[in-house]
Amino acid sequence: MLEAQLGVRHDDNLFRLGDGVDPVGRLGDDQRSDTVIEPRMALRGQWPVSRQAFYADAEVYRPMYQHYDDLDYTGWRGDFGWRWQVGNDWSGRLSYGDREALSSFEDVSRGIVDMYRNRRGEARADWQLNSRWMASGSVEVSSERHDTRQDLDYDQTRWTLGMTASTGKGSQVGVQASYAELEYREPLPSLVVDRRGFRQQGIDLVWQWPVTALTQLGGSIGWAQWERFEGGDASDNFVGALNATWKPINRLELGLELSRSFDDPGQNLVRRIIDRYQLEASYAATSKIDLRLTARREDREAARSEIAGLDDSTTYFRAGIDYQLHRAITAQAYAQWQQRDADLSTQDYDSTVYGASLLGRF
Repeated sequence: MLEAQLGVRHDDNLFRLGDGVDPVGRLGDDQRSDTVIEPRMALRGQWPVSRQAFYADAEVYRPMYQHYDDLDYTGWRGDFGWRWQVGNDWSGRLSYGDREALSSFEDVSRGIVDMYRNRRGEARADWQLNSRWMASGSVEVSSERHDTRQDLDYDQTRWTLGMTASTGKGSQVGVQASYAELEYREPLPSLVVDRRGFRQQGIDLVWQWPVTALTQLGGSIGWAQWERFEGGDASDNFVGALNATWKPINRLELGLELSRSFDDPGQNLVRRIIDRYQLEASYAATSKIDLRLTARREDREAARSEIAGLDDSTTYFRAGIDYQLHRAITAQAYAQWQQRDADLSTQDYDSTVYGASLLGRF
C-alpha cells in the first residue's frame, strides 16, 4: 500500500523555551512559534512467498518551517524484514531498520541543529519444542550517528535467550535473559578513559492474557544490572510494563499503559529511567468519523541514585479526529498540550500544537 500525506501544524513554543527565558537571548529572534508544512510518502506491505513472508514499512518526509527555515530537512524511517520458516519447528526473523531525524528540542538548546541517524539489524530464531513450549534466541546490532552532538554517537550489541509457554487458549508466559554492551565512539573532554559506555544484563518475565474477547492484558516485569566502562559501582534498576485494552461497547476502545524503561541512550549524556502512565480512548462516532483522546505523564530520573537534580515530569494531552472523505482519503485534525516541570528551572516549558492533514491510501 502507498500513502501520500500533506500536513500542516502550528507550534506556539517550537524550541521548548521556559516562560522566563528571553527568546532573543537564546534564539537571536523574538519569535517562539512556527508553522510547519510537511509532505510525507509511505510504503507499507507484506509479501508472502510459500511459507516465507517479506515486509516493508517505510516513509520519507520533508518538514518545511515557515519562519525558521534553516531547520528544513528530509527525514525517513524504514523497517524491512523476512519472517522465515524451516520445517514445522523452526522459524524466525531477519530485520533491518533505518531512521534519519532531527533531535528533539526538549533536550537540545537552540543553536544546535542536530540531525541523527539510527540503524539496527536483528536476527531471531524460534524453536517449537512441542505444542506448548518454544525456545528463542536473538542478536541485535544498532548504531547512532549525530551531525553535531557527536559525543552521543554509539554502537550497541544485544543478545537474548528466552523460553515461552502457551496455553492453547491465547495466553502466553515467558522468561527472557539478556546481555548488552553499548559503547560511545567519542571521548568527553572532561573524562580521560579508554572506553565510555556500559554493559548490562537482565532478566524479564513477560505475559499475554486475553481475559475475554473484548479485554486483553499483557506486560512484563524485570531487573537490569548495568555497569559503566568508566568505572564505579554497578547499578540495579527495576523495569517493566503493564498494558490493557478494553472494549466496553463495540465503538469504544480504551487503553492503559504503565511502564518503566531506560531513556534513549543517543539523546542524553546522563542515563535516566522513565516512568510512563498513559490512557487512550478511541471512539467510532459514525462510519466515517473516529475520535481519539490521549493523556500521558512521564517522570524521568537519573538511573544512578548518586546523581541528583536532573528529574523532570512531563504532562501531555492530545485530542484528534479522523474524517473519511472517501474510502481512500482521510482528513485528520488534532490539538495537543504539553508541559514539563523540571528540577532545572531552565528546562521548564509548556507548548500547544494544532495540526491538520490530508491522507491518501492507494
